[in-house]
Amino acid sequence: MAFILESIEIKKLWPEQNRSQKRFEQVYGLYSFEDSKGYLRLCIEKKKKNIKPLYTFNLLVEGYHLLHKLVDEYQLCPKLCFLQSSNIICQSFAEEKCKGACEQKESASEYNKRVMKCIDYLEGQLPTFALVDDGLQKDQQSCILIEKGKFYGMGYLPSEIDVYQIDDLKNYLTPYAENDYIRGIVFQHAERYPYKVNELMC
Repeated sequence: MAFILESIEIKKLWPEQNRSQKRFEQVYGLYSFEDSKGYLRLCIEKKKKNIKPLYTFNLLVEGYHLLHKLVDEYQLCPKLCFLQSSNIICQSFAEEKCKGACEQKESASEYNKRVMKCIDYLEGQLPTFALVDDGLQKDQQSCILIEKGKFYGMGYLPSEIDVYQIDDLKNYLTPYAENDYIRGIVFQHAERYPYKVNELMC
């Protein structure tokens, strides 16, 4: 928790004499939106502050690798996922991998069902858990929350509280902005001390 707080303060205060973690972090996100014709579309863009991504990547190539995989597995249209120019014939439709959503030969409702299955799969890959340890006092326990693969926040709980329901847990925690460094140290700690990990019900 001390390392997390240090990272939060460095990012917030940007101290002149502290060079640790003072580097530009280019993070990309996979987003979904509905177009004017009712089709759900997937796209990769630089991470936005006010829009929650479905998935995040450190490198752009990682994002496109995953998106290509999802397009193949769920028979999504590469043109509707911005993997192919809208000005040319859909190669996947010619190869009978795309069902023609890009040409409106497949209804938006049918196409969107597969997109939602894709989104459900992604969310299922992102873990939600709490790292619970001793608190500062005997009647406390410390808690760090990871929600769908992202650092939510941390704080202290009464020792008698059972950590199972995420909404109840959030009442005791302070939300913080996350970054790659924080996620990394939390996941490393969870791997090193698995007995501290509590799986949560969302």
